[in-house]
Amino acid sequence: MHLQLLFVVITLLAFVGAVTAETTAVVYKSESCGHCNVYLKDMRELLNANHIKITEKSILSDKAALRELDEFTREHDIPYELQGHVVTIINKLVIEGHVPLEVLEELFQKYPDHNFPERVL
Repeated sequence: MHLQLLFVVITLLAFVGAVTAETTAVVYKSESCGHCNVYLKDMRELLNANHIKITEKSILSDKAALRELDEFTREHDIPYELQGHVVTIINKLVIEGHVPLEVLEELFQKYPDHNFPERVL
């Protein structure tokens, strides 16, 4: 009986952990972009509305963030031509540049659990 109760408790704890797990987004940004502040303001609202916690990193003033982003693009074979000056990473989803927020909203509706596919077309 105790073993069954222990199993139920462990199962419930695993379920609660999965439900309360928070999705996070890392945004690499460049202060030299004049349009980024406006875009990121709207993106922050969209991410917050979809319960996604945001961490912003400056690639101009934080050299470690720049190295981190450079390493990420190399590891994922993102060609230079497709790299943006603002990059947002949410789980497996990599958003390069100023992707229209309407497109992102459609993705959040299609994948409410934020379990995005490797490629979004």
